[in-house]
Amino acid sequence: MNRIRGLASIMLAVLAAGPAQTAQTAQAARQAAAPIAAERMPLRRDDAPSCREGLGFAGPAVLTVRFGLMRLLLDPAAAPDSGWPDPRPDLLLLSRASDEQLARLAQQPYISVPLLGPEPALRRLRELGLRRLHGLAVFEALEVSKAGVRLRLTAMPAHGGLSALLDFQQGWRSCRIYVSGDEGETAEQIAERLPGADMAVLWQGGQRVIRDLRRELVTQRGPSLQAAR
Repeated sequence: MNRIRGLASIMLAVLAAGPAQTAQTAQAARQAAAPIAAERMPLRRDDAPSCREGLGFAGPAVLTVRFGLMRLLLDPAAAPDSGWPDPRPDLLLLSRASDEQLARLAQQPYISVPLLGPEPALRRLRELGLRRLHGLAVFEALEVSKAGVRLRLTAMPAHGGLSALLDFQQGWRSCRIYVSGDEGETAEQIAERLPGADMAVLWQGGQRVIRDLRRELVTQRGPSLQAAR
């Protein structure tokens, strides 16, 4: 019934419009009726900076990921005792952490935020009283949406940690980020294995490293964990 009413409204608008407006109204009606594509749209070259600029360091080995109004915090267990950055993240992604870091994580102010991580870490966090925890099997995906932004988070193979592929999309804008849970993976390996990835967040020599896979493998390094202690 709602669809019939909508079509009737469009027809009334066409009849009331002049000749110059009729074609525009008909085109708008066709666009409104067209299905929304569910597949990942390619990142336009002139939009590449927005993908890079959404990644930033919030402390040693702690990164923020922003796309539109959606905000993730990567490896929050490595955050300093002073707490996490504002504003409040929508999702926490934990690639790996020591028992000491997990104990500190349980005391953080945003711990009510949903958290995804490797199963060993999740078991320890449950023992510490945390509840909003989610584990993913390899290649299992979780979909989240907020304010027109869609995120599909897919768990990737890793040795003991959690690696993930983050696919963001908002209208025609999209961004694909690989987050490694293993030490020593290289950007060249990721670019070959995931040719559609735009950015990679890696562990190299005790540091979190951001690599731009679309622009000659540009590197941005965070402070080392050793230097932060």
